[in-house]
Amino acid sequence: MTRRRGRRHWSGWWTSTCTPRPRQPTSSTRTTRRSDPTPPAPGAHPQPLPDRRTAPAWLDTHHTHLSDAQRTAATHHRHRTAWHLARTLTTFHQQRGHHREALAVWRIAARRHHNAAGEASTSNSLGRLSHRTGDHHRSIHHHDQALSRYRALGDTTRTARTLDHLGHPHAALGNHSRAREAWGEALELYRGLGRDADADRVQRQVDDLDRRCQRSAQVPAASSRRSSRASGTGPGSSAPR
Repeated sequence: MTRRRGRRHWSGWWTSTCTPRPRQPTSSTRTTRRSDPTPPAPGAHPQPLPDRRTAPAWLDTHHTHLSDAQRTAATHHRHRTAWHLARTLTTFHQQRGHHREALAVWRIAARRHHNAAGEASTSNSLGRLSHRTGDHHRSIHHHDQALSRYRALGDTTRTARTLDHLGHPHAALGNHSRAREAWGEALELYRGLGRDADADRVQRQVDDLDRRCQRSAQVPAASSRRSSRASGTGPGSSAPR
């Protein structure tokens, strides 16, 4: 076996073993299915995990090997493989609260691989993780990229989800009008899709944002009144004698 075939055999085995397969394609999985993993090389025999309960222990044992396989795949331009390994490694890291490690694997996957759905998903993941690690400006940049790609694909569900995510870094930066704009559009799309639970959740986000804005506006006003009374210039103050 040549070195190149050996690398393909190795990375294909890891990807096929750790990547779950939906039982039947549905409308919500059609876009994702366009970027299914490249089939493993001839002679590779994946060993799918028997159930979800087995996965955490398997990941604990093999996450270092998966990281090495992802870097190797990216180096040798096997971008679909790198992307699917990023999805698996992100699950592992997020379950443990390791957001910076999850961000690192998506940066490895963030290369153009001629698949708009995969590139949009990568940008969206980078946006979420950048927000969680406090880099809100970069989060907005990545979400905007994902949004453009999902709109071009006509993927309304993922467009709504990306707008939903986009509102959070805007709110964190104090861009309240931009957060309302993103959440308002997400709300309309969710309602049009019949996703009532998501629509209700986004409405609560908007309501919470409005309450925070009102409280923020009240604090300076109260402080100004206290200052005026202390200086003897506000309403109800005693005139100087």
